Amino acid sequence: LENYKAFYITGGAKSCDGSTGQEQWHDPPLIFNLKEDVGEHTPLDSNSTEFQNIMSQITDSLNDILADIATDNISMADYSHDPTVVPCCNPKHTVCRCNIV
Repeated sequence: LENYKAFYITGGAKSCDGSTGQEQWHDPPLIFNLKEDVGEHTPLDSNSTEFQNIMSQITDSLNDILADIATDNISMADYSHDPTVVPCCNPKHTVCRCNIV
């Protein structure tokens, strides 16, 4: 939401060497003010007024997104034959993780 970013789950991503970090669930979520903390070093204190104010907006937004997903079953895409959606594998590229080192 605008200048805020929320994490309900951290970790669990597969690295280039094939290892997977431990997945951790956060309740309440970790919320960062990206305007004040661009590097996402320190989440907002869950007891702060800022956290409480943005948390209700994040909850509403998440509920809207989940409702939209739950009611949208009309996709015509066939990803099984589209060469543009084949996963990449390049250990030297930051967004192309794979098991090959």
